[in-house]
Amino acid sequence: MRKDLGFFLAILSGVAVGSLYLHRTDPKGLSVNGSPSPTVVEPLTEAKSTPSGPESSYLGQLFSKDEREVCSHSYYDSEPEAYLALPADSAMRYFLRGLAYDARGQHKLAESNLQKAIALDPNDERFYFHLAEIQNSQNKYQNALDTVDRALELNPNLYQGYAERAWSERQLGQTSESKAHWKAYESARPQEWYEYNHLVYQLTRNQDFEQAVETADLGLRQYPGSSILQANRGVALVGLKRYEEALSDLDAAIDSNTEWVHWRAARVTALQGLGLGHHQELERIQELQVQVIP
Repeated sequence: MRKDLGFFLAILSGVAVGSLYLHRTDPKGLSVNGSPSPTVVEPLTEAKSTPSGPESSYLGQLFSKDEREVCSHSYYDSEPEAYLALPADSAMRYFLRGLAYDARGQHKLAESNLQKAIALDPNDERFYFHLAEIQNSQNKYQNALDTVDRALELNPNLYQGYAERAWSERQLGQTSESKAHWKAYESARPQEWYEYNHLVYQLTRNQDFEQAVETADLGLRQYPGSSILQANRGVALVGLKRYEEALSDLDAAIDSNTEWVHWRAARVTALQGLGLGHHQELERIQELQVQVIP
């Protein structure tokens, strides 16, 4: 394997995906629990329940073209005032802090903050789902399997959990179980742009780069404004060594969204592949990996 692609894949395997979307309804409130047509503005608080079923997944939101995309991993960056207004010792603050650390590649801090969120609110499947992602990113596959099982106990309709379970099982050599749970995920996921994004991440993690790009194209046709989906397509394009196209996607996404370590790492690989300098990118990655989240 080429050194530059090896660096990219190593970073990719160590960062979970931005998968919880928050629907921007007005400047005063955000909806935590997803629904196709939100009519009530809900503040970002200690939500105790999540609607079940694909049509109401908290991971999925339908955005109109004049609404802004907000991801849970970037909530600290995109909504700092609302984030800081959350009680410092609340489960939601620990949850969002952990995801911000995860986006920066600080996985131990990410994991510890998610565990604190769970200790305060042990009945929120979101916390377990994202903790399982973080554990998988650290190669803690059995821990992740146990964690995502708890998420699925709380909400059997959390179809994204079956994809995460399939990944854990695949890494543990449980091939038949992995295939069965991947099939369950594919049959349950809605054919909407937000779930294309999650699927693109899963396919890229599996190094199925061609299908990842095709899936991202489908999602972007539905929602051209998704910078997160564009970035994840850029990561997949790096896997295909289509570096110029990848840079176009990554540059646009980084300009309009938070800086994820694995986006920056993919950009490093693309620059290396084109014989261009990348020292500033490496410095920025190092800065993100030591940044403190209040």
